[in-house]
Amino acid sequence: MAGVHPISYFQAIVLGVIQGIAEPFPISSLGHSVVLPKLFGWNITPMGPAAMIDTGQIPGVPSIAGHISSLGHEPHNYVTVYVQVDDINAYIAKAVELGGKKLVDPVKIPMGTFAWIADIDGSVIGLWQT
Repeated sequence: MAGVHPISYFQAIVLGVIQGIAEPFPISSLGHSVVLPKLFGWNITPMGPAAMIDTGQIPGVPSIAGHISSLGHEPHNYVTVYVQVDDINAYIAKAVELGGKKLVDPVKIPMGTFAWIADIDGSVIGLWQT
């Protein structure tokens, strides 16, 4: 689909490892804004209880731009990774067509629009459109 910037296997693995490592820790909604930039050199701009994220440029690898938020409460904090798309409704429809589920309809907020989908394993992925 137009407007998607696919990530490399390396980038997907890094994001998966970060989520896995962070899973047991009581990270507050701003915890990722403190740890991840220093750990990986990422640019993270807080926006309310969430943040906009840009992984920066690794030579030969495009950066990942998106949104991250830490939700829940102890002992069940979790991180939701958002993927920026150009047509949020088209991606929701495609996710459902592929066997996923729409969890949250598009919600307009001052900075853009978000929605939640789940893959066939139930993993939640946020969609973000500016």
